[in-house]
Amino acid sequence: YNTYFDALTILDFLVRRDSASTSGTLWVRRFFLVSKEKRVKKGGSPFSSTALFAVLILIFAGGVYYFEYYKYNQDQKKTEDAKKIFQIEKSDISEVELVDVETKSKIVLKKESELWQLVQPKQDLADDTAVNSVLSTLTLEKCEKVVEGKEVDLKEFGLESPIGEVKVVSVKGAAIELKLGSIKSFDGSYYALMSGSQAVWLVGPSVMDLVKKTPSQLRDKRVFRQSLEGLTSVELWQKGTKSFTLGQSDKRWVLQGDQFPVDEEAVESYLEGLERIQVSEFVADTNSKQERARFLLGEPTSKLVIKTPGGEVILEVGRAKEGKFYLTTNQNPFIMEISKDRLADINKMSDDFRDKKHPFTFADDKVRKIELHTQQGLSLNLVKAGAQWNLASPVEGKELDQPKVESLLGKIKELKVEHFLGKKNGSGLKPPRNRLALSTEDGLSVLELMWGEKFKEETKGRGKMADAHGHALGSPSDNEHSAELFYVRTNKVDETFTVLESSINSLSSGDLLKDKPKSEAEKK
Repeated sequence: YNTYFDALTILDFLVRRDSASTSGTLWVRRFFLVSKEKRVKKGGSPFSSTALFAVLILIFAGGVYYFEYYKYNQDQKKTEDAKKIFQIEKSDISEVELVDVETKSKIVLKKESELWQLVQPKQDLADDTAVNSVLSTLTLEKCEKVVEGKEVDLKEFGLESPIGEVKVVSVKGAAIELKLGSIKSFDGSYYALMSGSQAVWLVGPSVMDLVKKTPSQLRDKRVFRQSLEGLTSVELWQKGTKSFTLGQSDKRWVLQGDQFPVDEEAVESYLEGLERIQVSEFVADTNSKQERARFLLGEPTSKLVIKTPGGEVILEVGRAKEGKFYLTTNQNPFIMEISKDRLADINKMSDDFRDKKHPFTFADDKVRKIELHTQQGLSLNLVKAGAQWNLASPVEGKELDQPKVESLLGKIKELKVEHFLGKKNGSGLKPPRNRLALSTEDGLSVLELMWGEKFKEETKGRGKMADAHGHALGSPSDNEHSAELFYVRTNKVDETFTVLESSINSLSSGDLLKDKPKSEAEKK
């Protein structure tokens, strides 16, 4: 590259010299023995000697690039590729065999119709990520020749009785086999024999790691293997709770039988997450009545029904057995173990999909009056005139902090429901101990927000969160949980819900007022 750029620099200098010349015969032309005028006079070509020199420079630079950079890199690549155990591209592999001689385990992976399948010891779909990791190791792992010749003592390297075998078959049917010895070198590498070679090679421990893989590590662990694209409804039933159904109306999600608006993002996130959920282990290859009973699936504790254009997808989960959960679907004849965290991603409550900001939405351009009354004695009436907020009743030595009034409206819009309590009455709401009302210039209500008593939400172990009055708060939790909450209502929804203490406190603080600046007379 340096030579190439040096050549371009020389060329640029010569062209600039040539352009600035008035004589038409620079030293460059003299170098080529004839000027432009003489060549034309003799009937020759008026081709500029600078241009000719430029061509020569470019040819020279191209040669330098090819021999000093491109060819060098190609040679280096060939040298590095020659060190690879299996000199084959991922896309050219059609079959892989992994044999653990010690455990008599043999795993066979085959690519059929661009999909990798586990064909031995069990027939099932293979996990794309796991297979890709295997192929990367096989195509990138390098080896080092130790010794070569017919007189090599294989026993010295533990190769008279190999403990592992790897076989790679190309799409054209060519097979390459590698046998791993029982003796390791000082750095943990293994001695190996390659088919078609009399040499003993040294390969990294990652190759033996492949041999030690179990079928379960290579199986497709997705709960839902077929696409759920185009689904029309989701119904979830859980023992001891009210079932619910998510359906579509005018291309929007709705909770059937519930007029409360749905959080579209929450629904989409849930559905996308379902396709990514994986089980931790396969415990039975059939979901027969006997196997279902063994894993407590005879009487499921939850059932998920997903309707798609291709039919219904049904998932059933049994009750916990020794702290473990098992499920099965009608898509695959397996019984699988799933972790509590992943199960929680499936078993949701209808409240998880309600729009938690809906009770606090309003059109801020309609707000011309604000009333705020708190149990701490703060009482303010604000009126908007043009773009300015004013106090309806002046407070001595105080004035409104205009940016903080606008910030108050923004904070109301950011409120979010923590738990829906339905028609239950929250302590301190009848009558409300705190009230914030937004209205139009004519006094029509835009939003009325009321909050009552503060309480501490607590739960320990697998139980429903509850308040001091025994009101259930949301879904069962497996973790200890504690939060300070307020009972809240608005005039938009005929329900009681809870909101975090920190969010409510930001509304009722007295920082809407600030000290009036003193006049010159007062300063004196």
